[in-house]
Amino acid sequence: MTVEIETVDTEGLHAKSRLGVRVAVWLAVLTVIEYLVAINIDSPLLWLIPFALAKGWLIMKYFMHIKDVLREEH
Repeated sequence: MTVEIETVDTEGLHAKSRLGVRVAVWLAVLTVIEYLVAINIDSPLLWLIPFALAKGWLIMKYFMHIKDVLREEH
């Protein structure tokens, strides 16, 4: 029986954590703007579409890693 020891890249982990926090903050900012647009405009649908697309892109790129999924062969 052999035991393999893996080293942890703590600096890389911290960098990815900071990126995740920044993306979460951007999502929160976009959500607040969406809310303000929705309550202040009579027919806000066309105004909200860019925010929904931006938030969807951020989520797919940084949290779902869609680029990596599409690149890999399953």
